Amino acid sequence: MPWLAGVAALVVGLALGRGIGDPSPEVTEVARLSTVDDAKDARGQAELVRAGDGLQLRVQPQSLPKGPGYLEVWLLNTDGSRMVSVGVLDGDSPQDYTVTQDLIDEGYTVVDISREAFDDKPEHSGDSLARGTLGA
Repeated sequence: MPWLAGVAALVVGLALGRGIGDPSPEVTEVARLSTVDDAKDARGQAELVRAGDGLQLRVQPQSLPKGPGYLEVWLLNTDGSRMVSVGVLDGDSPQDYTVTQDLIDEGYTVVDISREAFDDKPEHSGDSLARGTLGA
């Protein structure tokens, strides 16, 4: 039975070590997502979440209209002329996407959810369902 005490001590030590070295996630910026038309209907929110050395974009959609194709999350640069895809959104459930601090520092702070067609064209469709700016 001495080995059991050793295993228990190891488990407790690892748990304590993980708690000390792994800080709690911190929301650093928030974007309220709304339609891009004049109505500005609420469509959820996006949060920039920092945990340790990592950075996540947490997208929490709400009331997105159903339709053909799939939903894609983009980050647009504040100049409005550049954008990068961060991933596909699976319905109305919250999802996390890994982003880099460099991307945010370069001005990619506008979160866009768009409807994309299954057409082998990787560029943005122009069919934005929701948009918001981190920190605004």
